[in-house]
Amino acid sequence: MNVYCLKFTNNKYYIGSTAKDPMIRFSQHKSCCHSSSPANPKLANCWKKYGDPEIIVMGTYEEEQHMIEAEQFYLNVSIEDPDCLNLNPFADRGPSQKGKKKSPEARANMSAAHRGKKRSSETKDKISAALTGIKRSPEWKVKMKSANANPIIAVDPQGNETHYSSASECARQTKFSQQTISNLVLLGKPAKYGRCKGWSFRSNR
Repeated sequence: MNVYCLKFTNNKYYIGSTAKDPMIRFSQHKSCCHSSSPANPKLANCWKKYGDPEIIVMGTYEEEQHMIEAEQFYLNVSIEDPDCLNLNPFADRGPSQKGKKKSPEARANMSAAHRGKKRSSETKDKISAALTGIKRSPEWKVKMKSANANPIIAVDPQGNETHYSSASECARQTKFSQQTISNLVLLGKPAKYGRCKGWSFRSNR
């Protein structure tokens, strides 16, 4: 069970999850995007214009709930990003919902409703387990190790930059966890929700 990212050469990207081999899901996306009625027109248009994207496995999980919680994390920090091609802000909704266009007001209401839900301690533990990952792909482990070890530049919502020697030092001196910092370094986009809304982090190699 994997959370993956389809990244195009123009920096547009799509986040998804699958219990299958990621390449099987890749082929399904490609087939759907080249059909006469694609489920996600934004993804289809980008695919047709820029060709096959790179597929990046963000994490591999043994339990479906962990996979869904991890995908939701990435959607939470990406869904309002103009480069994000996802239509549905919820990881636990069926594919049919992803193809339906929603007004900005409807999407804002859905996002607000989701953010307002209180999570139980059990759910928070599941999220933590999902983001930590029971198993990681070799590619992800290398990228995460690099994100944790290299100097970090933290950029606040006003654009002010602060340099840190590593993700762990950044975590010690800020209100954000090392895992969140590392995930945002790999994602390469400012967070859209939560305590780190508006913040971005990048490796200073």
